[in-house]
Amino acid sequence: MILSVWISSSLISLAPLLGWKQTAITSNLIYDKNNTVRHCTFLDLPSYTVYSATGSFFIPTLLMFFVYFKIYQAFGKHRARQLYRQKVSDYKL
Repeated sequence: MILSVWISSSLISLAPLLGWKQTAITSNLIYDKNNTVRHCTFLDLPSYTVYSATGSFFIPTLLMFFVYFKIYQAFGKHRARQLYRQKVSDYKL
């Protein structure tokens, strides 16, 4: 489980370094009149944005909801067994 988290986060964060990036036609640095850098614009690809958001937010959120739902179901079954056992033990007395 922990290894899968490390692998998925590595795949998401290393994708731009491995070639999935947008290159600027001109430099993405903005200079002022003294030739000092004032601003570096962030270039993003819509496909990478969707890939990153899906891998780092939507899929983990769905997994978390699924696990919480399974925990809720297990708790409901456990509570039903407890109530049944309590009812049976009260009946025997």
